[in-house]
Amino acid sequence: MLVEAWQFILQHPDRFFAALLRHVELSAAALLFAIALATSSVNSTRRRSVSGGSCRLALDTTANTPHRRPSTVTGAPMAD
Repeated sequence: MLVEAWQFILQHPDRFFAALLRHVELSAAALLFAIALATSSVNSTRRRSVSGGSCRLALDTTANTPHRRPSTVTGAPMAD
């Protein structure tokens, strides 16, 4: 199968390079779309403050509860 692919490239270099260029264009477009999507989802957690007309960035007011580690003490308490 690799031999056949190599023979096609040698026999039709114009078609091969046109397909290769199209592949690179589509891959670049997909990469740019993925970067834009990732960037927009990061930026959606921030919003611009409109109070007082200022343009400062303010973090979203989503409540975050701290993580707590479970107690490492097991069993009944001991008297000292």
